[in-house]
Amino acid sequence: VISVDGIAGNLVKFSYNSFSDQLADGFTFEAYVRVDEKPTETAVLIGAMHSGGFALIALPDGTLRFDLHNGSSYQKISSTYTVGVYHHVAATFDGSYFRFFVDGKEAGAVAMTVFALPKNTAYRQLYLGADSYISSKWDTGSRCTVAAFRLYPDPMSADEIANAYNDLKK
Repeated sequence: VISVDGIAGNLVKFSYNSFSDQLADGFTFEAYVRVDEKPTETAVLIGAMHSGGFALIALPDGTLRFDLHNGSSYQKISSTYTVGVYHHVAATFDGSYFRFFVDGKEAGAVAMTVFALPKNTAYRQLYLGADSYISSKWDTGSRCTVAAFRLYPDPMSADEIANAYNDLKK
C-alpha cells in the first residue's frame, strides 16, 4: 500500500517500455485505489498518457474515468468514486473492445481495434499519483492511495474481474 501526493510531486514512476509491445494486442490494467482528497480539477490517479497510452482519472464531480488512446484520440469510459473508499478498477483491451470495470461490474465498453502506445519509447513511463509528461516529468497529480496495481499483457474476462474484486472484499 502506498499513499502518493502527485500534487506535491510525491509519486512513484516506472518504465513499462520493456514489455510495452506485448500490450498492443491486449492487456489488463487492474488496481485497488482510493481517492484521498476530492480533486479541484482533473486528477490522474495512475497515468501513462503522454503521446498515447492510458490513465485512470478522478474528476471533481465524482466521476472516475479510464482513458485509452486508439491512435487518433482517447476513448473514455466513466463510472463514479467515493472519496476515502477503496475501489477495485480494471480496464481491458482485447483487440476488439476496450472495457472498464469498477468494483466488479462493467461500467462500459467501446469497440476499439487499436491501442496506441507512445511512439517515442522514452515516453513509456507510468506514474502512480500523476500522469506522464515529457520523458521524466509528471503532470495532473492527485492525492490517492494505491493498495494494489497490476498491468499485464492478457485481457481478463468479466468473470475473472468479478472474482478478483470478490477476493479483495474477503
